[in-house]
Amino acid sequence: MSVWAIVPAKGFARAKSRLDGALDAASRSSLARDMLAHVLGTLRSSNEITNVVVVTDGEDVEALARMYGAICVRDRGEPPLRLAVDAGLDALPTDAHALVVMADLPWLTTNDVRSLVAALAGADVVVAPDASREGTNALALRGRVRTAFGSGASFAEHLARAKSAGLTTRIVESRGLAFDVDTPADLAALRGDVSEPPTSVRAVGT
Repeated sequence: MSVWAIVPAKGFARAKSRLDGALDAASRSSLARDMLAHVLGTLRSSNEITNVVVVTDGEDVEALARMYGAICVRDRGEPPLRLAVDAGLDALPTDAHALVVMADLPWLTTNDVRSLVAALAGADVVVAPDASREGTNALALRGRVRTAFGSGASFAEHLARAKSAGLTTRIVESRGLAFDVDTPADLAALRGDVSEPPTSVRAVGT
C-alpha cells in the first residue's frame, strides 16, 4: 500500500521553546535540526514509506527537508498543531494512507515505522502515544479522521474520534515512538543522564 509520511516542523529558531533556560537559542535550534534530520533519515530509510511531506513555516526547515527529498508544504506556524497536520493531509494523493510523525523523536527507528505500517494493515487508525500517554507522537491513517494534535490530550482524543467515526484502532508503543524532547528532563534522558524508557514494541488492539 502507498503510505506517505507527514512531518510538521517549526522553523528552527522557534522550536523547543520549553527548553529555554536549559539551552540557549543556538543550541535549541541545533537540537531541533538534528532531531528532524534523524526523523527524515529514518523515514527515508524505511521501505514502507512512499514519500515524505514536511509542513513548516521556516525556510531553514524547508532547506533541510529538500536535502532528504521531501515535499514541502508551507504554513503560517499558527497553533494548534493540527492545522499544520491537516495541511499535510490535504497535500496527499487521495489514494494514499498517511503516517503523521512528530519531528522530535531522536530514538525513532525503521522498526518503529515498520510496526506502525504493519498495524495499519489491520486497522483504520493507529495511534502511538508519548511517554505520558497524553500526547500523540505518531498517527497512521487508512481513512481520514479529524486530528487532535496540539490539544494537550490528543492520544485519548484520537481514539475517541476514531470510535465515534466507527473506525477500528490499534495502539503501538515503543521506546522510539514514546520518547520526545520537550522538557529539561527529556533533555537529560537524551544525554544519557537518566535511565532510558523501555525498548520493546507492542501493538494493542482497541
